[in-house]
Amino acid sequence: MKAAQSAAKDPAASREGCYSGLPLVIETGMPLCENCLSIQRDTLGAPGHPALRITDTQRRKLPGSYSETISLFHCAQCGADWRYREAKGGDDQGWALLREGAA
Repeated sequence: MKAAQSAAKDPAASREGCYSGLPLVIETGMPLCENCLSIQRDTLGAPGHPALRITDTQRRKLPGSYSETISLFHCAQCGADWRYREAKGGDDQGWALLREGAA
């Protein structure tokens, strides 16, 4: 309990690896499902889980740079929205939680 309280006092600590900076479960009180909690964030090639449904995919080639693919997913179990980014270069690749949903 103390760890959750101290993380709630420091919002930046609970947003580590978050793509959009929206509040995480500690701040919203809406729990992620067990499968979403098991997703390894910010690691290229890490698997998602079967309840994730793809909602959008965009491929783009950045001028004079690398190409990237960004896919958005929605969890049918808990309503969380995820982003998976794959690129030939750059940081911030793999899974990132965008928003928890209300199950």
